[in-house]
Amino acid sequence: MRKVVFCWLMLLPILGFSDLDYNKVTKVLLSIEQNKPLKYFNENVSLVKKFQKNVKGLQFSSFAEADILFMSKIKKGSKLVITDSYEKLQKSDKSVIGAVYIKKERTHIFLVRERLKKSGLRVSSKMKKYLISECSLNLLCLLSS
Repeated sequence: MRKVVFCWLMLLPILGFSDLDYNKVTKVLLSIEQNKPLKYFNENVSLVKKFQKNVKGLQFSSFAEADILFMSKIKKGSKLVITDSYEKLQKSDKSVIGAVYIKKERTHIFLVRERLKKSGLRVSSKMKKYLISECSLNLLCLLSS
């Protein structure tokens, strides 16, 4: 009996996957502003349905109509991208404007201030806490500051 309980205790953290905080992510994505409403694309239909089910206001569209690729596996064209890991954000080109991912069962959101500005986007003042500088992505830059 002890072995069974021990096995369940070992497996429980593995089985208890965390999910994105859809409300938090949606609030941040809606705070990204441009002259027109932004449209997002993700090829994962179940992810799009979860966003549409939980929170209204975020517009998902086809790849051709989208302004931003959100956690998408497709990286074609000159579209802006919000990736699914901090490492991809660090190693990416300037078209990747942010990252949304789960680490230690928490939703983490980062938007790069300089990349947003270069793309003609801005973030509402309430969401400034999610902004990071380009320098914070580069270890050498941080050490020289």
